[in-house]
Amino acid sequence: MTNNASQGACNSTTLNQAISRISKSVDTLTNQLSCEGGNNQSFPEEKVNVLQQDLRRIMKLALKVFLHLGTNESKSEVLDVFGALNSLNSDNDQNVHFIRLWFNVQLVPLLPHITGDFLSLLSTRDFSCSSYQLEVLKILSPNQKAELILDPSTGALENETLVKNVFISLLDSPREEQLNEFFVTFVEVTKQDEWMSSKP
Repeated sequence: MTNNASQGACNSTTLNQAISRISKSVDTLTNQLSCEGGNNQSFPEEKVNVLQQDLRRIMKLALKVFLHLGTNESKSEVLDVFGALNSLNSDNDQNVHFIRLWFNVQLVPLLPHITGDFLSLLSTRDFSCSSYQLEVLKILSPNQKAELILDPSTGALENETLVKNVFISLLDSPREEQLNEFFVTFVEVTKQDEWMSSKP
């Protein structure tokens, strides 16, 4: 292979395309698993769980390779390359079984890269109330829950049911320190907002 040919194969665009293809393949398999597991009563739940874990492992490994080979991508670039929202559409965002699989397979590996902007975008999706609130709240960290509630673009603070579900998820957590982590972030974000609004 000539030097020019090897340089062409070693660039971030090629890496991004390869990771995107892996993510799309996992997405296709997740959709198929949702169809089989949701519509086929003879498809055992244990089998769905094993396949879900296998798909999540593929996403985690792809992310690990991407982060090692990439050039310090920002959190939003990671989410874009993996196409975190690409699989959601009006046909499946009301399907609780699909949303549960999507969160566990596609989103859980990407949690360290979730941004406030991404959460705002996610909140604009037309999820059924139960699919969105129950599944999202399970996987968000206490810090992310505080940021979600305080982000004015989500309107979450005015949604009494959502706020109540956030606190229920914090209180039901086996980690007692989650409530404290939530309030520390809540206070920090509130102080930042007050400081920003007081600037001329």
